[in-house]
Formats: sequence, C-alpha cells, structure tokens
Amino acid sequence: VNTAIFSPTGGSVGIAFDIPAATVKSVVAQLHEKGRVERGWLGVQIQPVTDEIAESLGLKGTKGALVSEPQDGSPAKEAGIRAGDIITQVDGKDIASPRELARIIGNVMPGKDVSITVLREGKSDTMSVKLGELPNSDKQAKADTSDEATPGSLDDMGLTVTTAEDGKGLVVTDVDPNGD
Repeated sequence: VNTAIFSPTGGSVGIAFDIPAATVKSVVAQLHEKGRVERGWLGVQIQPVTDEIAESLGLKGTKGALVSEPQDGSPAKEAGIRAGDIITQVDGKDIASPRELARIIGNVMPGKDVSITVLREGKSDTMSVKLGELPNSDKQAKADTSDEATPGSLDDMGLTVTTAEDGKGLVVTDVDPNGD
C-alpha cells in the first residue's frame, strides 16, 4: 500500500514509501477487533552486527542483532539478556538483522513466551522471555507553531523563501524555473 510518493517530474520516477499488504491486513484486523494495535515488546536497543564486530568476536557472518543495552524494567532485562549479546533466533527463526528482530517481536502478541537464542562470549544460550506490550505514550504529534516562520516570496526573482532554523538568513524553498 503506497503511503507517499515523491516525484520531481510528476511521472512514475521518484521515491515511494509503502507498507506491505500483510502488515496492513494485520493492523486493520487488530483495529477492527480491539480498536487498537498491540505489539510485542522485548525492550532492547539493538544494532547491526558489522563485519568489524563479527571479526572481533570470531564470528563467521554478520547475522543477528547486537544488543547495545537492555532497557530497565524490560522483559529482556528480566530474562537476563545483556549488552553485548547477539540475538540469533526467536522461536527457532533465524534473525538476519535488527530490522528482522523488530518485525518478528512486534508481530508477537504481548504476554506470549518466546524462546530467544543469544550468542554470548562465543557460546549459544537459549532463554524464555515473556514479551511485554510496546509502551504507548498516548500522545499525538503537534506542530510547534510558536516560532514558525511563514514563507515569503521574492516574485521579482522567482524565489520563495523562509527564515533559516537558526534565524540567521533565509532558506530557498521554491524556485520558479522561468524566474530571474
């Protein structure tokens, strides 16, 4: 499902952002059934396993998700997952990247026990983790209009400008191709 398309020419070339249909199907079903979307939460800050990290740990590949830090009070911390662990599997499914870990955990219902396999100090260890629910702040985004600059126009030159973020100068936001 396309969510946004940017095309500098108006044609079918440019950048598009989309959501996989399977994700949309799951979200719509949860919204219809519960009125909200529930996501599993492990509670770890993760990063990719780079070639350099893999080499320093004696790994043969870069698969998995390196735990930078388990969050305080999270299911991961309570289960004993530590900084430096590499999560390699969830419920027997191999984890290729941090993105895949986030996707798999997010698709599991909160409260479910999952089996997490980590590589720690060269040894594989499997532990059971009861996932929490992804915290929801119940806040909505709101534009900060307190110092918002209003675009100006320099029609004689064919430019549209706005004040720079630091307040020192202008940012050109549009150029008339037929202008001076």
